[in-house]
Parts: sequence; structure tokens; C-alpha cells
Amino acid sequence: MVTAHQVLRTAQKYLGMTMGSKAHRDMVDRYNRVLPRPVGYVAKYSDDWCDIFVTAVGDEAGATDLIGRECGVQRHIHVFAGLVIWLGRVYPQAGDIVCFDWDGGGFADHIGFVEAAIGSTITTIEGNASRRVARNRFAWNDWRIKGYARPKYGRVRKGADKTVDQLAQEVLDRQWGNGADRKQRLESAGYDYQLVQDRVNQLVAQRNLGEGKTESVEVGASVRVADWATHW
Repeated sequence: MVTAHQVLRTAQKYLGMTMGSKAHRDMVDRYNRVLPRPVGYVAKYSDDWCDIFVTAVGDEAGATDLIGRECGVQRHIHVFAGLVIWLGRVYPQAGDIVCFDWDGGGFADHIGFVEAAIGSTITTIEGNASRRVARNRFAWNDWRIKGYARPKYGRVRKGADKTVDQLAQEVLDRQWGNGADRKQRLESAGYDYQLVQDRVNQLVAQRNLGEGKTESVEVGASVRVADWATHW
């Protein structure tokens, strides 16, 4: 069963991709190759492509049946409703799909993935955000947000009652130990250690960036996020 983590990992691969680039054209081509196409439409490289991005990421991650396929955001909300995953304006979680109505006119015109929800703020990954795939941040209940869909992903563990964000915060609060002990305790509890640790690393990196720290995160560097974050 496809997890939210797998879908977000796929979306993250495309951060920085720009409209008109080879990667963008390849994505549109992949979207068009899956038949039948939504409303029979052959997408063009010049089209608005936020929903093509969401659909193509879902296809690549193996989550087509969970997310559906569309190139029009308002139509995609109807697809979400048919899949019984449209929640409207509720507090979201990582892996949800967020739909925007920029002018408040009632017609959804933009879409993306919720990468994280911390407190009152969400981090998104969106295609066609100023003609590129980019991260953005919003209040979770920003007036421009029409609502959220929550695909029926596989859980971190069967019967899990905590989200990855909750577990990551517990790690930061030093409730799960360090290093190998943390890994053993999380896995013994039935959780996906790497999924939780990846989120911890991201939160620590964001916090240090906000504090002006410049720890190296490059592969091969003497200090890596995956290493220095394990003490949290």
C-alpha cells in the first residue's frame, strides 16, 4: 500500500523544476500517455500544470487509485468526493492534497501537496508555483484554501494512532532516545523509523536555518543532517 511518505518523496524530487524544462515536458508527456485522459484532453506544455503535477506524482508513486487523475482542480475536487477523501476545511496532515481558490469566487484554481502541518502553518509542495515546483507556507486555514483531500494511504503501522509529525515532535522532546536506541524503540512500537527520522531531520534543519546556523547537509560532508540530528 502506498504511503504518504512515498508520495511526498516523489514530489520532493521535482523541487526546482521549471516550466518549459525537459523535466517539465517529460512530465506532461507522461501525463498524456495514461489513457483514458481526463475529459479526453491532451495537455500542452503551455498549460497551467499544477494538477498535472499532482496527477503525475500520484502516477509515479503508484497512488493513482488513491488520488485520481485530472488536469482541472475543480473537477479534481469532484474526483476526490467520489473517492470519499474530500474533507473540506479541516486541519490537515502530511500527504493531504490542498486546493486553493485564489479570488474566493468559489472555483478552485490551484492544487498541491501538504508536506507538513506544524501548529497553525502548513508547508506545501506545488507545481506551477511561479512557473516552477516550489515549497510554500500558509496558515492552514488561510481564506484562499478551499479545502483538503486525504488519500487513503497505507499507515505508518497498522492501527497507528500518531502521525509522523507527532512522533517527530516527541523525538525532539527526547521521548524516544537517541541513535540505535531510538531506532529500536520506534521499530519495536511498530513505527517506520526512517520515515520519522527524516521528518526530525527536516524540522531540525528548518529550525537551524531560522536561527542562522549553517550546518553542512551535503552527502559526503563531515557532518550530515542524518547524523547530527540523531541527538535530538
